[in-house]
Amino acid sequence: MNIFPKYHRLFSSDDAILLPGFSEICSIYDFYETLIDNWDKIIRKPLTSPHLSTISYILMSYSDYERLKELFDLFSSLEVASNYIKLLANQGKKEEVEKILSTYKPIKEPIECWFDLIGWGIYYFSQTQQKNKLNEFLDEFEEGFQKISKLMEKTDLSLIHLQAFKLYIEGSSLYYRREYFKSVKLAKKAVDLLIENDIEDNFLLGSIYNLLAINYSLSGSGPEKEMLYKVRDTFNEERMDRGVAIAKGNLAYLLIREGKFEEAMTLLLEFDEIMRKYSEIRNLILNYSDIYYCLKSLGKMDEAERNLEIAMQLMEEYNSPNEDIYIDATEFYALKGEIEKAEFFLNKYSQFLDVEEKAETVKNATTLIYQGFIDFKKKNFYDADLKLKKGLSIARKQNVIPLVLQALIYLIELNISKYKIEASSLVKEEIIEEIEILSQETIAILKFHDNIFQMINYQQLLATAYILSNKVSLAISLLEEAEKISIKHNMMGQIKQIKELMGLAKSVDNYVNGAKVQIHRELEKDLQTYSSKAIREITILRDQEEEPTLLSLLVIQESGLPCFSYNFKDESFTTDELLLSGLINAIQKFSSEISWKKGKFRLMAHSDYILLIEPHEKFSIALFVDGYDTSFREKMSEFAEYVKPLVDKLGDQKYLDGETCIDLDFNLKGIVEKIFIPEN
Repeated sequence: MNIFPKYHRLFSSDDAILLPGFSEICSIYDFYETLIDNWDKIIRKPLTSPHLSTISYILMSYSDYERLKELFDLFSSLEVASNYIKLLANQGKKEEVEKILSTYKPIKEPIECWFDLIGWGIYYFSQTQQKNKLNEFLDEFEEGFQKISKLMEKTDLSLIHLQAFKLYIEGSSLYYRREYFKSVKLAKKAVDLLIENDIEDNFLLGSIYNLLAINYSLSGSGPEKEMLYKVRDTFNEERMDRGVAIAKGNLAYLLIREGKFEEAMTLLLEFDEIMRKYSEIRNLILNYSDIYYCLKSLGKMDEAERNLEIAMQLMEEYNSPNEDIYIDATEFYALKGEIEKAEFFLNKYSQFLDVEEKAETVKNATTLIYQGFIDFKKKNFYDADLKLKKGLSIARKQNVIPLVLQALIYLIELNISKYKIEASSLVKEEIIEEIEILSQETIAILKFHDNIFQMINYQQLLATAYILSNKVSLAISLLEEAEKISIKHNMMGQIKQIKELMGLAKSVDNYVNGAKVQIHRELEKDLQTYSSKAIREITILRDQEEEPTLLSLLVIQESGLPCFSYNFKDESFTTDELLLSGLINAIQKFSSEISWKKGKFRLMAHSDYILLIEPHEKFSIALFVDGYDTSFREKMSEFAEYVKPLVDKLGDQKYLDGETCIDLDFNLKGIVEKIFIPEN
């Protein structure tokens, strides 16, 4: 077993004699316990570089701020500063962090300690989203590691320990840039280095396990719950209560995603107690935000507001603005009808991010979408519709899926409100069709980004819309799928709701006019309930590891038969035919109850795939893919411009002979490859 080998180069035989009683230590906790038992004697000794390095690292590992501050005040050395900075950052003490970084930044000896300092600097700049500083420090981090590598052999445990720390810091930086899959690769390498070389640093190992767990949670690329148990057990082994609390906080996040808000609250309150103990402002702010989400989801709006206010008070007091919390406050006060407060916090968000009014940026899209939601709550439906759709358009161009989803959710809520007050049956038909289209895309996003809890909610909403528009067979088919998924995930509350709705769908045609009108009124209320529930609850999406795969594309005539097809998969003819057959069957299934109106783009989940339909006057384009990407819509529209003149030449032919189909194939194949298949 090798305890903290990264400082071995600094030790001499005299250094070991200076701290008697430490030679028998066999764990990090033993070291810490011996340290605090002898603290008053130790700080009066003439501590050298290796002592200061090791002692400060141990104190940092146990979040012992008071003793580490005392050590820094006495020695003010790079060895102590390199670890003290981590606790200062945890407590949100920005000025002190940046002062230390500027003081010790040029490469100094001991280079191992300078490397720690730069590493925690990268961690701090990643958290605070200071991109220029982050890139500068990442460059110096790499340069520093190259210098360290020249001082040591490749097999030296000190170098391996430092390399594991380097991988952890770089992986954390990737996590904050939302590059979860790249972060996972680095974290796994770091774990392997520590374990294979029997390096005893459970603070670093537990931190890396935690990085893996949160990446797994957001990407679906591994067993996040099992990894969080590893985090808990690793920190618990050394009695590091802060680390155990971090594991509990992240377990709470998983429970929130599963809709288990009361269970999550228990863990969040335990997390709060430990973060208060260590005065970790950033974690306290995020924790109050999570408690707010849980209470809002449970409908406890007054308690939710109190926790949101505490989070914002801490943000103001410690100058730690958080853009997500400003947006949370915007939505919350809009929901409560406190429009002035909603507008105040949206303005805070806009000022904080320096939004340019005319720029088509993610920031601008966010502002437009939340302005649209505020307008909706002000009953200004026209402006709300314009802003939400404009924000949605920008979000699609930027391919920011969470923002696309937020706009869709608000547009569904807006259209439900319009539907309820509309008197004209023809206009109501148009509105319910819009709700269907928006819901179909929402379900596809949730499905392929692994949010089962919310997906089931929107499947029930869409099934309700289908019943209201007399598409009963589609409603039943959708509910049967929702029931299977709910059973698989043991979602008992949802199973009961689905069965009740399915029973209603199967019997709705048996009711006479008066009863049917009453049922429709109840269903309209249900639409609102499902939609309001979704807005109230937090929506978490996992990233997709790989780009969605294009499977097949069809051009379909008015008769419903394809006149052109293209298979993107390099597979056998039989597989190709089966894929096309499945695509045509899916289209025919929906076409029997849904009219493909010109300009009404549809995107819907079908089995394990997504079906996209873009209808035109004399033809429709259908695309079959295995994931969600906003760029498909634009590519289909571009392809349609080439298809239109070719279809126009066909005149009124209902059925095409082989020669005509070959001609279309010749003209369109190259265009498909140009638009849909990027050059390597």
